[in-house]
Amino acid sequence: MAPFNSAAVIGAGAWGTALADVAARAGRKVTLYARDAAHAARIAATRENPRLPGTKLAAEIVITTELAAAASADIILVATPAQHLRAAVSHLAPRLRRDTPVVACAKGIEHGTRKFMTEIIAEAAPHTLPAILSGPSFADDVARALGARAETLVGLSGLGDLILTCSTSQSRNFALGLALGRGEPKPVGKLAEGEFTAPVLIELATSQNIDMPVSKAVAAILAQKLTIDAAIEGLLARPFKAEE
Repeated sequence: MAPFNSAAVIGAGAWGTALADVAARAGRKVTLYARDAAHAARIAATRENPRLPGTKLAAEIVITTELAAAASADIILVATPAQHLRAAVSHLAPRLRRDTPVVACAKGIEHGTRKFMTEIIAEAAPHTLPAILSGPSFADDVARALGARAETLVGLSGLGDLILTCSTSQSRNFALGLALGRGEPKPVGKLAEGEFTAPVLIELATSQNIDMPVSKAVAAILAQKLTIDAAIEGLLARPFKAEE
């Protein structure tokens, strides 16, 4: 395999900027793509992303709004929010060489927290799909149905990520779940990927004939089709069964 001497990061949010910084520290020639021209100009001028305050970007990192400039890198890291991933890759694809690796680094399908941690861990442990999907989180059963490895599900990108997102207020999914539980408005300016990807998870589970009661309840709550009290009552009323 040829060495990846250059890397491009698609998406200049906090996560994309952090990835660009790490790649530059590793000695790679880095291009950071931002869709918004004003945002790109501000990062280029100050060498700091307001979404990741306190992190000064190396002068060698090129900030661009031109996808063609990013597409020429040896490897592409797509760090857009999961709900924008399809559009980003669709725009990027015509500009890529056939042998250029593309890695999706955005989180995908997540679950909120409640008091059902043991069932959630069994049902919703996120994982890293092989090859192109190296970041999105899927439910454990769905992950296995789609070919995920068991060791990935219990690793840092699996159970580790789930525990982290369920235990810190810095997690946007945690912040959203906490606000919903308290009956408060959704946090302003915090994009929680789980809100958008929960219904997608249900579609995937249905396509694989997998029953995911917690996930269905979360999706219904987010869609305002079910109250939290009704969801809890329904989950607790389910008959016990042996875990596989």
